[in-house]
Amino acid sequence: MIAVFDDAVPGQDREANRAVVAALEARGFKVETLDVAGMANLSTNRYAALVVPSCEAVPRSVAASALAFVQAGGPAVFTGGPMLDKEVFRLDGRWYTREMVEAELARVPIGFRPPCLSESFNERVWHRVHNGRAPEGSFFRREGDCFHLSTVPLMGWDVFHSPRGMRFFGDGREGGRDEHRAVG
Repeated sequence: MIAVFDDAVPGQDREANRAVVAALEARGFKVETLDVAGMANLSTNRYAALVVPSCEAVPRSVAASALAFVQAGGPAVFTGGPMLDKEVFRLDGRWYTREMVEAELARVPIGFRPPCLSESFNERVWHRVHNGRAPEGSFFRREGDCFHLSTVPLMGWDVFHSPRGMRFFGDGREGGRDEHRAVG
C-alpha cells in the first residue's frame, strides 16, 4: 500500500493530490490518503512507499513523520519543495502559513508606537525610578537606532519612564484618580 499525504492545509492542491492517487490506482497500486493526524501513524510495516505532494506546504509534524519513515528504510517521493518552505501550522483550530499571519497582522491597527529615535531624540529626558535596590551599574544609553538598558543583576524593580510614557488612568496629576500607573 502507498501512503499519499492529503489534507486541507494551505498550499496543498487537493485536486492535484487526487490526480496523484488516481494515477497510482490506475497502475494497480493500492493507495491510502493520510491527513496530518494519520501521518503520525506512518509505518514501513503498513506502507510500501510514501508520496508527499506540495512538500513545501506541510506542517512540521508531517515532515517529521516523513523523515522517520525514510530513516526506517521506506522509499518516499516529494513533489514541490523545498520541504517546509511555506510551513503551515495550526493556531486556534485553524491552519496558517507565515504569509497568512503577516497579512492578518498588517490588518490590525497599531495602537502604540515607541518614541521615534531620530537624531533629535534626547534620552536624558527619560526618568529612572527604582525601589532603592537597583544596582548602581544600571545604565541607559542610545546605540544608533536602539536603546541599551542594563539592569544586571536584576534586584527589586528599576524603570525608565519615557517623557511620553503610557498612562492608563489620566494625565499624571498627583492626587487624582490617576495615581496608579502601569509599569512594564
